[in-house]
Amino acid sequence: MFRFKVISDNLKDEFWCSHDIEKTPYDNRTQYSKHFHENFELLLFLEGDVSYNIDGNIYNLKPYDLLLIPPYTYHFLIPKSNVCYESYVINIGTDSLSSKQKEKLFSPPHILNIANDSDLRRMFTLLDYYYEAFSDTDFHQATLHTLYTVLLMLFYKKDEKEPPDESTEEITLISKITTYINENITEELNAEIIAAHFNFSRSYIQNLFSSVMNIGLKQYINRKKIYAARADIQKGMLPNDVMKKYSFKDYSSFYRLYKTVFEVSPRDDFKLKK
Repeated sequence: MFRFKVISDNLKDEFWCSHDIEKTPYDNRTQYSKHFHENFELLLFLEGDVSYNIDGNIYNLKPYDLLLIPPYTYHFLIPKSNVCYESYVINIGTDSLSSKQKEKLFSPPHILNIANDSDLRRMFTLLDYYYEAFSDTDFHQATLHTLYTVLLMLFYKKDEKEPPDESTEEITLISKITTYINENITEELNAEIIAAHFNFSRSYIQNLFSSVMNIGLKQYINRKKIYAARADIQKGMLPNDVMKKYSFKDYSSFYRLYKTVFEVSPRDDFKLKK
């Protein structure tokens, strides 16, 4: 079991990976935070009794399920019992992949089972050997080489698509809502607008969303907008223009949310990324 992280001044270059074993995951379920982040994530599930929520799609995980989670995507683990949970997790910066790789590898569906692919499985177990045998610098370089091989193999395997294994009406509705939010992220969005679009009451939509996603609908929308906004600021777009693009009502509310999430102001972030 290990955790390894390369710290970088540029979030797009950051890299970290881990091999985790949790003997009592349900008792320690609060440690599995519900979160967004700015990197791509690969999570290989080895054993346990868990499901995983990726933007409203819920997967009951089977051994050697590989989750491919894109940036700015809300996701979290759901332990169901204290059966020992084991996984590998790799996070890589957005500049580590080509546009073609990003588009294919991290587009839905976000799950792929590699139980019958011994070559891919071996790539992950090599991480343990590298960690024990190499220095930090050599471990980093060897792991990046292996990761590139994994991504190349997955690129050609991704056509084997598997749909989510939870298909209740409620889960299907949540998936439709998150898709609607993603497709209309620059528009004004709130519970009333979404409820009207799907012909449900505002209270029903809000309660269902909170129950399934473990986050309020308003907070989810704000987080999706602010992560998308930061991506544009990092590309050189002026903060005031970004604020208008994502339909924030005023700059002060945009500023407060940005500072709360990223601990830096939009203007300072803009200067830092130039």
